[in-house]
Amino acid sequence: MMNMSLSSAVILFGGFVLLAGILPVLIPAQWGKWMKNFPRNREWGWALVAVGIGWSAYLIFRSAFVNAFLDRFQYARTLAYVAVPISYFLIICLMDELLAARALGGLFLLAPAPILAAARCHESSLRMIVVVLAYMLVIAGMALVLSPYHFRQATERLYGNKRNCRVTGLVFSIAGVLLVVLGATLFRISPVMQ
Repeated sequence: MMNMSLSSAVILFGGFVLLAGILPVLIPAQWGKWMKNFPRNREWGWALVAVGIGWSAYLIFRSAFVNAFLDRFQYARTLAYVAVPISYFLIICLMDELLAARALGGLFLLAPAPILAAARCHESSLRMIVVVLAYMLVIAGMALVLSPYHFRQATERLYGNKRNCRVTGLVFSIAGVLLVVLGATLFRISPVMQ
């Protein structure tokens, strides 16, 4: 896995949260409509599945355990290179119902990996804030992968009208700014273990 400092991981995570908050504040009507149509958007589904499959393949091939295993079974490495594009096409063909929401859930399952890897070695007890948020993201990802219709239900509540959209966006914006500040200041301390 790529070595990322906790500071960088939290700033990146906070940047995504901030972006997810600013857009509903600035363009609430368009954002609400876009979020309502997102789960069935084929192009977003295909793109997010490609990112998820690529990220999964990267994590698998970069894992020390998997590399040790695949060194003994070189044919398995070749098989894995063939399985990645085949799995992409099988997913987009056989799981096309609410694919964008499912793929977003898959990314929510993958995103905490570098954050948790960086937090594991950090000495600050405030890292637990990030750990809890990462596991909340994992739970949201599991819910979306298993029951993507929950995405639509949540967007109805959070982005159903302009007022809710702006309030939700404001909460996400504040959380994003706090994460960026946390990453830029407190997590600049060097980690305990390398």
